[in-house]
Amino acid sequence: MPKELRVMIYEFALTFPKSGIGLQTSGRVPALLKTSLIKRIDGCDPLRVDWYQAKSAYDDGWAEPVIGLPHNALAILLTCREIFEESMPVFYKNNLFHFYRSSTIGRALTRLNPGRLQHLTRITLALDFVTQKADLALWAKAMRATAAIKHIKELRISARDPHPEWGA
Repeated sequence: MPKELRVMIYEFALTFPKSGIGLQTSGRVPALLKTSLIKRIDGCDPLRVDWYQAKSAYDDGWAEPVIGLPHNALAILLTCREIFEESMPVFYKNNLFHFYRSSTIGRALTRLNPGRLQHLTRITLALDFVTQKADLALWAKAMRATAAIKHIKELRISARDPHPEWGA
């Protein structure tokens, strides 16, 4: 099968909803971003599956991202090394990745294999200072990690006002 046709198949199989993929961790690097070849896709502990589209909690009109992925969503990457090497760049290039904490983006991007990092093009960092403590050291680490991405095309940073009742 010609490479152009294979790439079209990879784009269809590995491009997720326009709203993006939400990554949350419980003190670990998200399973999608581990540096080794994804060994076991089902059972991604820190990720849960939520397929829905709605306005975001910030009411800014963005669709809510998918949190986690179905257990077989990345199965094509496990087919063989050749398919993995051809399709992995498509997965990182075509999807918008949402990080909900500065610690998550800093940890994930500093641990992500540079071969994958070079294909990451779209990131959202959504901060909620109502439920998260502002940590300047983590912010600095997250921003350094983000600055290291050479082919970034879209970077969204949103922060929820911790005290909206105070007015602007």
